Amino acid sequence: MSCMAWHPPPVGRRKLNVDAAFFQDSLQGIGMVLRDEYGTFLEGRTKLLDCYPEVNVGEAIGFFEALSWLKEMNYGEVIVEEDAKIVVDAVNSTKDMNSVFGDCIHQCKFILRPLQYTSLLELLVGLGTLALGLIHQILW
Repeated sequence: MSCMAWHPPPVGRRKLNVDAAFFQDSLQGIGMVLRDEYGTFLEGRTKLLDCYPEVNVGEAIGFFEALSWLKEMNYGEVIVEEDAKIVVDAVNSTKDMNSVFGDCIHQCKFILRPLQYTSLLELLVGLGTLALGLIHQILW
């Protein structure tokens, strides 16, 4: 797995990086970092869940939490970077999935529907470092 550098969003837009982490003792952490076109930290959020789902389900839960937060903030157009390819592919797919993972993806699509997104998702491996750092700060 290779890491890529963070790239700013277009002028006047914001970018949200989201990442999920899994810890011992059945804990899952979710970290979210919102930055502007200059890379300036605007807001961040972490959430600790007392569960340890399958990794794909956990990543989908993290993405759902990020979308829910964006909806609450009402920032307008925001680019969301997600590093879990399976989540990105599932959200961009028209295929229905009958599983817990599929239910999570369905909820993500439900939030995205009124936003009329076109290319909201970007798959970039290794960009969750700052979000993951926030999770570690809370736990340690």
